[in-house]
Amino acid sequence: MEVKPFEDQSGTRKEQVRDMFNEIAGSYDFLNHFLSFNTDKSWRKKLVRRIKKEIDGNTGVAILDIATGTGDLAFALSEIPGTIVTGIDISVEMLNVARKKALSRKSQIEWTEGDSEELPYENDKFDFVTVAFGVRNFENLNKGIDEIYRVLKDSGKVYILEFSKADKGLFSTVYNFYSKTILPKLASVFTSEPRAYTYLPNSINAFPSGSEMLEEMRKSGFNELSDQKLTSGIARIYRGVKGNIE
Repeated sequence: MEVKPFEDQSGTRKEQVRDMFNEIAGSYDFLNHFLSFNTDKSWRKKLVRRIKKEIDGNTGVAILDIATGTGDLAFALSEIPGTIVTGIDISVEMLNVARKKALSRKSQIEWTEGDSEELPYENDKFDFVTVAFGVRNFENLNKGIDEIYRVLKDSGKVYILEFSKADKGLFSTVYNFYSKTILPKLASVFTSEPRAYTYLPNSINAFPSGSEMLEEMRKSGFNELSDQKLTSGIARIYRGVKGNIE
């Protein structure tokens, strides 16, 4: 079932996602950190550490950060020595926030407004592709993963950080209550578009997680697949390699 941010409005899912992020861009960073109790920061740090270990001192490593948003992951990746980072997002307002942050950091990241399902890059361009909390918003998941595969070099790696269904138990019960009931109410205090935070748990429940997500990656040709659970499974880091045979 396709979940849209604004079920009572017209427009494709992609158009609605773009409009939603344009609307909440100004409060996005604050709300992400506040509503997740800064857990999102620790998840990104774990992802960056894994990529840094794989880079292992190499230079000229080209990284594409898809659905880069306000650039938090892109900035962290750019601090790894030897990396050349490009960020792409469908929301111009999110990118405007990223560009403002980049000025104060004197960052050399290249920012591009574009569709993650029709990437404006040639084949075999990047050593790594990352997506943090973005694939869940793809209108066509398979097309988006196919595009990631296309722009990666042979033996290039994709890392996807995404929300998932929490492990069953008390934590899952508490988390589901928080995300479905408390989180949207808190968000309504700080943003003019609280429906974005009603869409969040709905989109998580409708999205493949764990082995289901790995199977979607496998369909696009990725091998050496792995899945790291974070915080009782409410988020996961998926990894795949282009062209290698397990």
